[in-house]
Amino acid sequence: MKPPLTSREIRLQRALTAERQRRERAEQAVREWQDRFRLFLDHAPMPAFIRDEQGRHVYGNKPWAAQFERPLTELLGKTNWDLFPKETAFVFEASDQAARLSGEVSGLLESGLTPDGTRHWWKVFKFPLPGPDGGKWIGGLALDVTDLIQAKTRLTDYESDLASGRLAPQAPQGRAAELERLPPRLRQVLELFAAGWSTKEIASRLGLSPKTVEVHRIKLLRHLKVASLVEAIRVKLDAEPVRSGVAPNRASVSGETISQDARRPGRARQPR
Repeated sequence: MKPPLTSREIRLQRALTAERQRRERAEQAVREWQDRFRLFLDHAPMPAFIRDEQGRHVYGNKPWAAQFERPLTELLGKTNWDLFPKETAFVFEASDQAARLSGEVSGLLESGLTPDGTRHWWKVFKFPLPGPDGGKWIGGLALDVTDLIQAKTRLTDYESDLASGRLAPQAPQGRAAELERLPPRLRQVLELFAAGWSTKEIASRLGLSPKTVEVHRIKLLRHLKVASLVEAIRVKLDAEPVRSGVAPNRASVSGETISQDARRPGRARQPR
């Protein structure tokens, strides 16, 4: 039989048990905090990433990984040169280096091609982070502002066309016939663009990808023989009263009836 513990040994054993329990509680609290923080970033509406000094991705949230349509485990450890077209990788690397040298938060408007070849614009916030070896890593948040940039471009085109007289109305009867010949899907897309919906919102509404909506937009311009979406909407607005006999106030989209001032998802109705 083992000899009974002395009072000193008992106190020491109790102290060790208390210390072990304290460490376990602290480690559990850290794991819970990390899980909450990861949950927060994975549900954020914008990509978040961290790159080390060699430009390798050591962290990316779910929105960041979603643009590549690949598992996150296949993306970590890869650089911008591995993931993006050369033009885009060069832009990202240059702004990373600028953020490291300045040592401050930078907010930039960056443009480049995504992995599927589509041009996008991002409002990117980058900031240096201390790496484990004392080097400077780069953290970043990127907000996709492609729809905003495209809307500004369309507005600029419209103002230019208006100033040059290229928006002079044509014979409504001819325009109505052009609209009648539009395939149903292109007519749906035109109705939603005319109601102020963005490419992403139209894609969600019709169950399509944004890239497919962009293809429909190009086909729409070709069918109506116009150079811009603004002109296509003008065709619709000019021709629709002639086709119906009265000023238009409703449009049929995807088998549903949508008011001409259709609101985007989440837009609250204004009191009358």
